[in-house]
Amino acid sequence: MKKIDKAITYAKSLGFAVIPDSGESQVVWRVGYPHNKPHFIGLAKRKDSTKQLYDLLHELGHHEIRKDWRAYKASYPMTAEMERQVYTKGKSYPHTRRISYRLEEVREEFQAWDMGLEIARELGIRVDISRYRDYAAKNLMTYVRYHGGS
Repeated sequence: MKKIDKAITYAKSLGFAVIPDSGESQVVWRVGYPHNKPHFIGLAKRKDSTKQLYDLLHELGHHEIRKDWRAYKASYPMTAEMERQVYTKGKSYPHTRRISYRLEEVREEFQAWDMGLEIARELGIRVDISRYRDYAAKNLMTYVRYHGGS
C-alpha cells in the first residue's frame, strides 16, 4: 500500500472524505460549532504525491488538535471564540486583528505540522524528516508573513 493511501484510509476512518484533486490543501469540518466534526480534506492536485502526503498529515494534525474541543478551547481560546462567532453569528470576531490572535493561529499551524509527523509514526508511514521539516517550514513562513506586522 502506498504511503498516501495509508493516510487516506486513516482519514476516512475518522469520518473525512478525501478529495485528491482539490485546488488547495485544506481540512473542512462540518458546519456548526464546535468546529471539530470531520467533513473533508482536500489535497492540491498540482502537487506531487509526497507533498500531498505531507499536506494530508498536516491537515490530520489539525483534526488531532481540535478533536477534543474543550482542550482546544483551553489551548486556543481566541481562535475557538472567533470560530464560535463565525458559525453562530456569521461574522468574524474583532480580536482577529490582535497580534495575540494571529500568533495563536500561527502556533496551531506549527503544532499541526508536528502532530502530522506523530500521526505518520503511529501509522507506520516512513517520512523523510528533513524533507518534511523543510516543506513545513516553507508553508509556515506563508503564515508568518501573512500575520506579520501589527
